[in-house]
Amino acid sequence: MRVSHSIMLVTLLVTTLLTGCSKDWSGRDLSGKDYSGRDLTGHILVGTTLAGANLSGANLDFSLLEEANLSGANLRGASLLRTSTSGMNLAGADLAGANLEETDLRGILARDASFEGANLRGADLSGVDLSGVNLRNADLAGANLRSSMLTGADLAGANLTGARLGQANLDEAILTGATLDDTVFAGAILTRVDLSEMDLSGVDLSGADLTSADLSAATLDSADLTGATLSRANLAGASLVGTRLRNTDLSGQRLRSLPMARADFRGATLTRTQFNDADLSGAIFRQATLERTTFNGANLTGASLHRATVDRAQFADATLNEIDFSGATLSLLDLRNLDMARANFSDATLTGVSLAGAMLEHAQFRSVAMPNAFLAGTRLHQADFANANLAGATLSEADLSSAIFRSANLEGASFREAQVAGADFHSANLTRANLSDADFSSTNVHFATLVALEFTDETRWPDAFDRRAYEHAELRREVREANDAIEREVRAILEPIVDIIEDEQDRTREYESCVRSRVLEGLSTERAHVVCLRR
Repeated sequence: MRVSHSIMLVTLLVTTLLTGCSKDWSGRDLSGKDYSGRDLTGHILVGTTLAGANLSGANLDFSLLEEANLSGANLRGASLLRTSTSGMNLAGADLAGANLEETDLRGILARDASFEGANLRGADLSGVDLSGVNLRNADLAGANLRSSMLTGADLAGANLTGARLGQANLDEAILTGATLDDTVFAGAILTRVDLSEMDLSGVDLSGADLTSADLSAATLDSADLTGATLSRANLAGASLVGTRLRNTDLSGQRLRSLPMARADFRGATLTRTQFNDADLSGAIFRQATLERTTFNGANLTGASLHRATVDRAQFADATLNEIDFSGATLSLLDLRNLDMARANFSDATLTGVSLAGAMLEHAQFRSVAMPNAFLAGTRLHQADFANANLAGATLSEADLSSAIFRSANLEGASFREAQVAGADFHSANLTRANLSDADFSSTNVHFATLVALEFTDETRWPDAFDRRAYEHAELRREVREANDAIEREVRAILEPIVDIIEDEQDRTREYESCVRSRVLEGLSTERAHVVCLRR
């Protein structure tokens, strides 16, 4: 906490009067002097020149050092607790091992200074230019370094536990071996920084610029990388368990074989990102954009892609048990033969998606839009397709036993040789469906629309289904449709003739009206006919 100059000055004057000794060295030129080990507590050194002076081990606690020139001075092991330092020049000074705990150092000049091993716990260095400064093994726990300039600074082995570096510029800074527990780098510039093999668990890197940073083999578990820039960053071998990557652009990143269970990719852009063989169990991809993303061999058990846009992504040999695609837009995907038991596709839109041979037992497809879907040979035991649009879908040879199709649109769908026993088609639309050789025994077709069905003698019907009555009804329908077709054809033939007759009658009426009008005008009947014919 900054102590005002006036209060400190009054304190020092009172101390001087009581002790009878002068501590006011303001404005003096003490360059090169040796004050090593001296007790200079509470001295007034405002504007004093101590360039090159030896102050190693000196006690300068509570001193006024405003505008003092300590460039090149030796302050190794010195104590500067609670000093007033505004405008102090420490350029090139050596403060190795110095004690500056909780000291307000805002406004100092420190270019090329050395704070190696210094105690800077809780110190305020916000906005200070520390470019190229040596801070090796310094204790900066809880220090405020917001908006500071640390380009090229050496922070190797430094303790940055709980330090605040929001908006700081650490371009090419050295952080090897630094302790970063609960460190805040929100909005910081960390371009080209080597963070390889470092423990960054729980670190706040939200909005940080990590362009070309080396994060290889780093531990980023539970770290916050929301909105961070990771262009050309190296994440090979990193651990991202529970990491927040919301709204982050990871396009083109190679994240193969990485542990990323429960990672949060909400709203992220993942175009051509490679997740091959990665552990993404429980990961969140809600509203993310996944274009040409590869998940080959990845574990996506329980992952959520709710309302995500997934276009031409690859899932070869991936594990997708209990995956959540609800509300997602899925285009041109090959999901054949994958294990997707208990997956959720409710309210999703599927275009050009192949699920042939997939294991989708107990999967949810409620209100899904997947017309013309290819589900041949798929295992859909007890799957729920209530209110789904499966018009024109291919379900041939699929296991649909005990599946739910209540109020679903199955117009033109093919169930050829499918196992449908025990399925529920209550109020479903099965118009023109193909039931050839399918097993529909024990199914519920109450209030279902069963019109123009295609079936064979091998088709097995539900117990309550009266095939003979259906065939009679179908015959009547076909006769009715044939009569309607004949009527339409006759109408199509007669309508032009009727139009011609009506046109001729109109012309005749107009001619007769013309003749009557001319006769009333005084022309003879013969003359009136001649005039009207000429019209």
